[in-house]
Amino acid sequence: MKFKAVSIALVVLIILTLIIDIQIFIVISIWIILYLIIVSVGVFNVQWQFFMPIICTSEQDAIILTFDDGPHPVFTPQILAILKEFNIKATFFVIGRLAKQYPDILQSIINQGHVIGNHTYQHSHRFGFYSTYAVKDDILACNAAVRGITGRQMQLFRPPVGVTNPNIAKAVTHLNLKTIGWDVRSLDTRITSQERLFKRIKSKITNGSIVLLHDRQKITVEILPKLLTYFNENGIKVANIEEGLTLNAYA
Repeated sequence: MKFKAVSIALVVLIILTLIIDIQIFIVISIWIILYLIIVSVGVFNVQWQFFMPIICTSEQDAIILTFDDGPHPVFTPQILAILKEFNIKATFFVIGRLAKQYPDILQSIINQGHVIGNHTYQHSHRFGFYSTYAVKDDILACNAAVRGITGRQMQLFRPPVGVTNPNIAKAVTHLNLKTIGWDVRSLDTRITSQERLFKRIKSKITNGSIVLLHDRQKITVEILPKLLTYFNENGIKVANIEEGLTLNAYA
């Protein structure tokens, strides 16, 4: 189900309704309401890939760990230490303004062999209302900030809160970025119980899962050793995103 197909279907249904002329306004209203519901779900559901191609799983026999919203001055270094202890490589989708604020932490992510991706410069809650130009400007600002610190030109992008729409799709296509989603949303920004969070992730992961976590959450730091121990004990491989998705993270 794609945005263009749904939009065409709406127009066809309205035309057919006009031809048949049966309770015309009621029927048209129903089709429009259904259309708006479908589009609204598509905006917030990355797995639908409603507006644009989004990589949400890996074809490899491994899972990919991703961390959003950093770098955080306290929790990101702790997460890096845990990953190093378990010899695990992850992907960090960083916010440009925080990368500029904590350049040493950003460089530590690179130095320890992890991958970084673009999570916009501002990470604004209004991102879904940006024009195509504003989306491009925000993404490019993040790339410029990171490139100035690390020398890396990021090719991977993850939209804030997973929101997509036609403007975002146009901007990402024009910039030739690869959009990375997920199939396991940990909800570590909402769940307050370590046990509940661990059980949720454990119950949802399968081979090829891309797991969404956040390196600005204390609870994520707290459950990460238990999660990685579980992976080790059950023979679950954690792959680098470039290996797991067979792509280049940098230009």
